[in-house]
Amino acid sequence: MADGVRQYVSAKLEGETLALYLRGDTRGVERKLAELSGPGGPPGFRVANLPSLAIRSALAPRPDPRSPGQRGPAQQGPARQRLPRKGAAQQRPAQQGPAQAGGGADAGREQAAGGGVPFPVIPPSIRARLAEYPPRLVIALVFDNPAAVRRLRAGLNSNPAEIQEATLNADLPMRAMDGWCPREATSPLYGARPDAEMLTGAARLREDSPPDFSGAKVNVVVVDEGVDNRLVPAANRGPGWKVTWPDPNVVGGWKGTREPGTAWHGHGAMVTRNVLALAPSAWIHDCPMLPDAIQNVDIFLSVAQAAFDRLILEIPIYGEVKGFGNRWVVVNAWGIYDARTEHEPGSYTRDRKFGHEFNKAVAKLETLGADILFAAGNCGLLCPNKRCGPLDRGPGQSILGANAHPKVLSVGAVRVDGRWLGYSSQGPGAPVRWPRPPAKSAGSGDPDPSPDDDGYRKPDLCAPSNFAEIRDAAGEGANSGTSAAVAFTAGVMAALRSGWAPDDVTPAVMRETLADTARRPRPPDAWNREMGWGILDIPAAVRELAKLGAVVASAPEGAEVAEAAEVSGPS
Repeated sequence: MADGVRQYVSAKLEGETLALYLRGDTRGVERKLAELSGPGGPPGFRVANLPSLAIRSALAPRPDPRSPGQRGPAQQGPARQRLPRKGAAQQRPAQQGPAQAGGGADAGREQAAGGGVPFPVIPPSIRARLAEYPPRLVIALVFDNPAAVRRLRAGLNSNPAEIQEATLNADLPMRAMDGWCPREATSPLYGARPDAEMLTGAARLREDSPPDFSGAKVNVVVVDEGVDNRLVPAANRGPGWKVTWPDPNVVGGWKGTREPGTAWHGHGAMVTRNVLALAPSAWIHDCPMLPDAIQNVDIFLSVAQAAFDRLILEIPIYGEVKGFGNRWVVVNAWGIYDARTEHEPGSYTRDRKFGHEFNKAVAKLETLGADILFAAGNCGLLCPNKRCGPLDRGPGQSILGANAHPKVLSVGAVRVDGRWLGYSSQGPGAPVRWPRPPAKSAGSGDPDPSPDDDGYRKPDLCAPSNFAEIRDAAGEGANSGTSAAVAFTAGVMAALRSGWAPDDVTPAVMRETLADTARRPRPPDAWNREMGWGILDIPAAVRELAKLGAVVASAPEGAEVAEAAEVSGPS
């Protein structure tokens, strides 16, 4: 297996597919099953696969095609004598002893009747068990409705003479999934930025034809550990927000107030670099609320809620009064790794009605026209981050809280060649797993959430990660984790917002468009718990958005720079 690639096999229950086990005459099976379903109308099912041969026991003697007794009519005649190989020692005729003549248990091998292939001796106890499992035919049936299942089951229970035994059971199709684990590879990086942009078709953003996709007049809020303004051109710097930790004595917090733009490289620098690589004219607003590690979920959420409340209050002011406009992208390259520090277990991480105050703030921010993106997380089953809690890993357990919110775009990670990264968190989201709505007309957006729905599918899509910067010989420009994937996607979102304002394409429609146009994994048109709806496809998204009409943004004329607003958590 390739360097760093691991594989796991999973089974999922599909209620529409059932397996039928038959013994007896298997000729005309499809016709007979249709008859058993009752007279009149179609049977209500189709045969997905009909094997031509019954499945035989693996230990049953197999005929040897080289044996004279097994030849077909065209091969009858004396068997050709096999000559010894050149240089091989002549074989002596074996003396036939009692064990060889009688084929007893001490022979160690037995010859099947009629010149069969030799097999190990089968103890009588195993022979008896094999006799209880004669050959049978397995047929996969796909039913249109439950009534068809009931009709066929009733027909099978009548036990016609042609069918000695029949059972109807749920089929469990197996699925294999490859994933790349950077820690197990020779190098944790695979490819460089040009490869990541080629995978997603980012060249479309730099074409001369309108609309302008430079990120002009678009504001990107980086909710992270902090942005290093030395790495951000002066023309791209927004005022941002300063954040004060409520209690400096709490583990995971910090002492004093973080000023926007004062961080030193770090995680926020990686996020900013990815945004500006795809939207070079966007304004960057720093919201440095993220600690080095979220070691207390409740304390952290108090700061997060205060920060988002301030965004809800300040964004309209920045837009209307300070001249920054109404195009806002909020990127969150963070999530909860370990829910054990949640004092009321599941109150946020598995909030089934999204009633937690922070989740409410996320929904409120979206109503203002902001595009909100969250990283899916780094707790995938193959190679989860060491910080992931023991119960917060793998399918259905690793996309927690707002990262699974229906009002956000949740982004997983793939390698630049499209292979899923084994640490990328797998869906569905732990909170309310609402079903994806059917195809809708442009502009209709997402439906109102319902806690009675059965499964919202997160992640929405995947974007490239674990790639290097081409001018980074020292390796300081590595892009890794679902953090890099969501930052890359945020840059694409900011670029697209240059052409389509939220008044014309709502955040819900923008999310839906990116998901619907993503390059589908196998099988096509199906959501995948690792890849979501597929890999980000920029040209396809542009084509779909063009049907809605473009609003070309002008180049930034320079907005009035406001003083940084202060964000404090509750003391």
